[in-house]
Amino acid sequence: MAQIVTENLMQFDPIHVRSFFMEHFKVPDGTGMAECCYHYTTADVLEKFLVDDGDLLCTHSRALNDYNEYIIGVSVLEKYMRDRNWNQNLSKRITDQLKGFAQLDLGMPWIFSFSIYNDSLFQWSTYTDKREGGYAVGFSLARLQQLAVGRTIKANQNPNYPVATFLLPCFYVGIDDIYNWLDGFLKEHIDSGAVYASQLDVEHMRKIFLLASVAPLCIKERSFFIEGEWRLVLEPNCNAAYDSVVSIAGRPRLWARVRNDIGLLRDTIKSVIVSPHGRREALYLNALNLKRRHRANFNIVYSTSSYRG
Repeated sequence: MAQIVTENLMQFDPIHVRSFFMEHFKVPDGTGMAECCYHYTTADVLEKFLVDDGDLLCTHSRALNDYNEYIIGVSVLEKYMRDRNWNQNLSKRITDQLKGFAQLDLGMPWIFSFSIYNDSLFQWSTYTDKREGGYAVGFSLARLQQLAVGRTIKANQNPNYPVATFLLPCFYVGIDDIYNWLDGFLKEHIDSGAVYASQLDVEHMRKIFLLASVAPLCIKERSFFIEGEWRLVLEPNCNAAYDSVVSIAGRPRLWARVRNDIGLLRDTIKSVIVSPHGRREALYLNALNLKRRHRANFNIVYSTSSYRG
């Protein structure tokens, strides 16, 4: 028996595990497999997404519930640069700058979190109200990716454009092939040979530091694997980025200003899942009438979980 268990563990493939979860723990909500990513939230937030000026409110990375995760990501990146034989002076500058960012808040990224799973017990119990329940709001991955790609192109072309934006899945230490992801992520945005050069022009340095500051936010400790998390990451490109900062419950937040680039946020919402706990009929009616009021176009379904809070 022990041998069988060991063999099964050796065959563990995180990509197949995620696919299994998406296939077998997905509530049919009228969307295709991996078409949406879901934000679990309390009932009152849904209307804030649906109004004409609805937006995503990103959290400063130092104000996350577990700020240590950024330090973990920086450590992984530091080892990656050493193992991939990056120019030593460049690696040191990046590491020193990232640690300085972490301590002094110089250009730290802001994030908004989603899950790839639409009926996750972990998410229901963690991010919705224990008594009143809430929703899992499904946003189109394609529309969010359109936002991210368009903005990053603008930020690369114009140093005065407020934010570079990335939509990325999280990768988990000891489970995912993080080095392979980092190889692809960096190659997508910069000349891969630049990291070995003894001297770099200002533009290459700016892009490398930008990517190096974003990457650690998508590297998490392995016990969080069950979240299936995706993150919209906003990286300030200039001081104008801070014009949309607000303070909520003592935490700094940054409006993503989605409407400026891809139109009304509600047009990005494809489905709303009603939580398994709380006053489910009232939650359903609330979502239905908000949909009518705001002329939205999303499906509303119930969670199939037996969780009751």
